[in-house]
Amino acid sequence: MNCYKNSMYLASESKLNTVAFPCISTGVFGYPAEEAAEVALGTIRSYLEEKKDKFDRIIICVFLEKDEEIYRKKLPEYFPFE
Repeated sequence: MNCYKNSMYLASESKLNTVAFPCISTGVFGYPAEEAAEVALGTIRSYLEEKKDKFDRIIICVFLEKDEEIYRKKLPEYFPFE
């Protein structure tokens, strides 16, 4: 969780308006992909609720098809289309 918060903080302090994150530790380290997606999306959502004007784009990089499916399913839960 802190890796997302710290990365977003450093990016915003450096006046960057785009940041990209990989699926952290879900490959050979075996962290559960669904749990990783919830941590990532929840942390990103919380950060943006406080500092919504800091970023124009946040990119989640996935390497496996199963990760893409998880993020496509979970994204609307954290970032609903209005």
